[in-house]
Amino acid sequence: MLFGGWRSAEPEAKIENARLVSIDFSAEPEERAQPDQGFEILNPLSSMISTRFRASTSDEEGIKSLLPVGATAALGVSIPDGYKGQHLPLWQFILQPNPDPVKPASPETTESEGD
Repeated sequence: MLFGGWRSAEPEAKIENARLVSIDFSAEPEERAQPDQGFEILNPLSSMISTRFRASTSDEEGIKSLLPVGATAALGVSIPDGYKGQHLPLWQFILQPNPDPVKPASPETTESEGD
């Protein structure tokens, strides 16, 4: 959720007997596409990884490092094929080019259709 593109509320600390028990983080989309659809879309995975990389190499003043501190492999995300989470269901969309794209109309075709 840190780089998913949703707005985050301030974290809420749960304290019992003067000890920190937990911290609740919440995030929600800026605007719900369909309030009753039961799911919302996060940023594309590539955007989340890029934003994380930028956050680990830059600050408000600009670029501080060309590489993040630590292993760069940790920046990636690996979601197993067919993943079905009980508490966090994820829909995975794989975008691919159309193998048989529609060809644009030629000027001759467009002109003859108008006559």
